[in-house]
Amino acid sequence: MADEEVILTTPADIEGTPRGIVKRWIAELDLASSAESDWRKEAKEILDLYDGKQTKLNSFNILWSNTETLRPAVYNSTPQPDVRRRFRDPDPVGKVASTILERSLSYQIDDYDFDSEIQDTVLDVLLQGRGVARVLYEPHFVNVTPDAITPADRAGAYQEPPQDEAKEGEPAASSDAQNVAIEPYEKIAGQDARCAHVQWDDYRHGPGKRWGDVPWHAFRHEFTQEMVIEKFGRAIAEKLTYSQGSESERLIEDKTTRQIFKVCEAWEIWDSDTKRCLFVAPSYKDAPLSVVPDPLKLRQFFPLPRFLRAIENSRTLIPTPLYRMYKEQAEELDRVSARINKVVSALRVRGAYSSHVPEAANILGADDNEMTAVENVSLIAESGGLDKLIWIMPIEKLAQVLEHLYAARDQIKQAIYEITGIADVLRGSTNPNETLGAQKLKSQWGSLRIQKIQKEVQRYIRDLLRLKAEVISEHFTAEQLQVMTSVQLPGEQEKMQAQMAVKQAQQQQQPVPPQVEEIMRKPSWDDIVTLLRSDQMRQYRVDIETDSTVADTINQDMQGLAEVMDAIGRVIAGSGQAIQSGMLPVDVVKEICLTISRRARLGSALEDAIESIKPPAPSQPEQAPPDNSLQIAQIQAQNKQQIADMQERAETQRSQMLEQIKSTREQNKAELDAAVKVIVATISASKAADPATSQNAAREFQQDVVQ
Repeated sequence: MADEEVILTTPADIEGTPRGIVKRWIAELDLASSAESDWRKEAKEILDLYDGKQTKLNSFNILWSNTETLRPAVYNSTPQPDVRRRFRDPDPVGKVASTILERSLSYQIDDYDFDSEIQDTVLDVLLQGRGVARVLYEPHFVNVTPDAITPADRAGAYQEPPQDEAKEGEPAASSDAQNVAIEPYEKIAGQDARCAHVQWDDYRHGPGKRWGDVPWHAFRHEFTQEMVIEKFGRAIAEKLTYSQGSESERLIEDKTTRQIFKVCEAWEIWDSDTKRCLFVAPSYKDAPLSVVPDPLKLRQFFPLPRFLRAIENSRTLIPTPLYRMYKEQAEELDRVSARINKVVSALRVRGAYSSHVPEAANILGADDNEMTAVENVSLIAESGGLDKLIWIMPIEKLAQVLEHLYAARDQIKQAIYEITGIADVLRGSTNPNETLGAQKLKSQWGSLRIQKIQKEVQRYIRDLLRLKAEVISEHFTAEQLQVMTSVQLPGEQEKMQAQMAVKQAQQQQQPVPPQVEEIMRKPSWDDIVTLLRSDQMRQYRVDIETDSTVADTINQDMQGLAEVMDAIGRVIAGSGQAIQSGMLPVDVVKEICLTISRRARLGSALEDAIESIKPPAPSQPEQAPPDNSLQIAQIQAQNKQQIADMQERAETQRSQMLEQIKSTREQNKAELDAAVKVIVATISASKAADPATSQNAAREFQQDVVQ
């Protein structure tokens, strides 16, 4: 047995042979188990206490009570994936990729009992202090026989071999693929990516103080012989050792039936140093059962996120159970509860009666309203009454002790609730004398301790969904994604045909058909698959989150939704006139509404509806003026003719008026000359007669002429 005497030094020294690989990993697993041996022993005791296997007589199972109170407070609703573009820039490919991943995750969550896996993980956290779940990729294959091969299968499975030149006299080989016999093969019929809970004692990990320092993770499996044959082959299955399962299986008399229940222990080890997954069975040390290099091609390699822990510790990864924090108080509570039950058992009506009145025994055992016949009534009267003949053992002292024990138990429970952070409101217990403000204050501060575990569970579920999305992106085919999400996208050939149609429409100066425009707007499946397959680009452009896994009350949800919708409605109503008048661009209002929607996380559907808002059409659309150039020309010509006629008439009237004025002036001048001559003659005659009178007459004549 020289192999068992090898001193293990470093992995490089051990892994020189297949046997060395197995010995190295068995030693690693033993060291990991030894490092957590104390915790595993404690975890087993806590689980038995929770199940009621180790509870003492008349004890108070506060562990079960606290755990069942915390479970719905930590996780009580199925999470919904929320996949969006990391940035809100225009990115059609990133938007469609986000939609595909969100629908894929939603279907994969509903396709199996996701809640059960998370609930078991949360229960491990509350009991043992650590919860582990992993992501599994399960492709489903179907056998394709020659009679069921379709032309598409034939094209994918057949590759025409190079043909040699036909010899003289021999017929040339046919190049038609339809005439070539194809061997049956397997093709992918479906793909699943699901999360699975890992039982707390079926998990080991390598050394390290922090999660990032752990070099390997291992999961224990129990395979039946049929499972080993299917997974590793019959040759390996015949070399393994199988053992019985539970005690009930050992009691089965039928040898064939017992063989069915025999299982073989094997460990699935994910080693980040070598980027490979190994299956190692302790009962087969010649070589690993299988070695697969980087099975899932994940960015962080491991198929599980950082595990859940109830109590954080930066110095070690060994879990700390919550029960350890109040174990002493719980044991004291058990002792007080046991004493209470003993005192209650002692609180019984016991006494004695005089032997002279044997009927007193019947009186003590009589039922309500039942009369007992007494023969010697006079003796009772002489003794001073019936109470003098019957003595009841006093129990007042026991009642006082019981009252103090009940008070002590309540104080112990209150101390446990303070340690665990379980407030009265979380347990559904309220004081009717407290005000509403006092109860709200207790609820606020009582849930503050629980919020830490709630957020840790939310973080863990989000990381699980991110790993699941990474598996979907790396391994799911475009056909599977299309069937699973019902997203219709054009292929690369359709995109090329649409581009040619656009070029032809531009050359012919014709509008592009709406169907072609829609194809050009959508990304192709090749674009989506290229983005999903690239770890770097997917991380840059897509963000995967979840909604809160702890549902708030309906009133709070409805109140918050009403406030958000009211805010959006006021923004739209207040900016309607400004948009209609053109003072405020509609893009500004859309951005404000989108900001409100994103803050409230109302979903991408509402965001798409807001983004589709278009500027309002004018109330009276302007129409092109009719062509009235001919009528205008005719009107202008008529106007010119009318103006010319008017000018001619005006000129004629002006000439006539001038002639009339001239003739009138000449006539007036002749009359004036005649008058002047008469006046001169008159003045001359008067001057000769009276000089002074003649001067006055001449002066008046000058004034009249001037006037």
